[in-house]
Amino acid sequence: MAAELVKFPERDMGDVPRMLRSIANGIENGEYGDAYNLAWIVDCGNGKIAVGLCGTAAEPALTGHFLMSLGMRELEKGFGG
Repeated sequence: MAAELVKFPERDMGDVPRMLRSIANGIENGEYGDAYNLAWIVDCGNGKIAVGLCGTAAEPALTGHFLMSLGMRELEKGFGG
């Protein structure tokens, strides 16, 4: 399994719904292969964080944790030098 860090264009960073639509279009267009699962984290403000997973995972909690851990590693590689 390969992880891919989605790079958000700087001009779109403040428009969350637009970026989500862009990712959805990319999934529909095959830019993310078969896109079996999608893990998400939302900063809802006031200290509230929402997390979730959508897709075909047989073990959602395990898959969600694994995908978010892979994502964290990708971020660390990108920001850590």
